Amino acid sequence: MDKWLKTLEQRLSKKFNKEEVDEVISYYEEIISDRLEHGESIDEIIKNYNMATIERDMMVSELSKKDVNSIQDLTKVVIQFFLILIATPLWIPIAVLYFVSFVIVFVFFVVSVSIFVSGLAAIIYYIAIAFTDVTSFLEVSGYLGVGLIVMSILSLVSLGFYRVSQWIAKNLFKVFVNLVKKYRGVK
Repeated sequence: MDKWLKTLEQRLSKKFNKEEVDEVISYYEEIISDRLEHGESIDEIIKNYNMATIERDMMVSELSKKDVNSIQDLTKVVIQFFLILIATPLWIPIAVLYFVSFVIVFVFFVVSVSIFVSGLAAIIYYIAIAFTDVTSFLEVSGYLGVGLIVMSILSLVSLGFYRVSQWIAKNLFKVFVNLVKKYRGVK
């Protein structure tokens, strides 16, 4: 039992912090001890626990606890979770659905960037018109005003699309993690 627990601890220590590893080791130590007290052999008990499955379940559990405040953090946990799904053959259909969902979210993000760039192009266009063939100060002011208004509106729409894509990404991640946790029996 001690050899198996030590091997599990070494494997988990490569990917998780000490507190998380200690918690999992004490959990399995208690379960194995209880089963030994009820007359099961150590070989029979250890055969029931796959270290790769424990590691994968722990990763799902830890990913669901991570606080994602930035787009970089969100991207990192989304990719890590996708790799966990792809590594489990039975979860490949879920991984495909997960991937397609995040492609759609990425499209929302691209739309937000495109709208912002359109706003920049609009103000450049109105500035170019204002200084090329307009003669009066009022016409120049009018074109600059229209350019700033268009830029402002498109920037707000762009920000809206960005926030919606971020919100959808966070909630999709939660839905898929909870789905996997539910069907895997992970805490």
